Amino acid sequence: MSELAKPQSENARLIALLELHGIEWHPPQSVATVSREPEPSRLSTAEKVTLFGRLFRGRTDVYPVRWEGKTSGKSGYTPACANERRAGLFTVDPLGFVTTDTPCTWFDPEAYKLQPIFQSPALGSATIEVTLPISPRQCLVMTHRSDFHGYIDVGQHVVDEVNRRHIAHCDESFISHSEATRPI
Repeated sequence: MSELAKPQSENARLIALLELHGIEWHPPQSVATVSREPEPSRLSTAEKVTLFGRLFRGRTDVYPVRWEGKTSGKSGYTPACANERRAGLFTVDPLGFVTTDTPCTWFDPEAYKLQPIFQSPALGSATIEVTLPISPRQCLVMTHRSDFHGYIDVGQHVVDEVNRRHIAHCDESFISHSEATRPI
């Protein structure tokens, strides 16, 4: 079977399946040939800028924040988000929050539903959670979720989940203020 005949027979088989199940399908319409010679634009420069802004509009709730290192002299920009929520988690759990050699953890609880190439956590993700333990009793959470704001008292199950994330993402070590342990 030639290389062309193989996909053609597969297409015929799939079309027959679609028709057998009464599913509408249409072959692609022929593509019009585009002239290689560009037409001169009739738009003014201002109209072009407006058109470009309309076609390539970005998120208006994400914006850059400039930072400068006082000791290094380096500078740059960090993305900030207008709809980002901050919450302080507080606990009286005897184990408390652990910290690690990489204390700032990005976690997206919905990422597993995405294609593998998109599963890395990103600040623009609607379900991202960035956690940073401040002390054994306090942990800062930054997220887009509207129910996370202010100070939140949390129990053992939340402490264990946050600790699990931090331990899973640490490079080499984690630190706990208590010698006691429990499985997480």
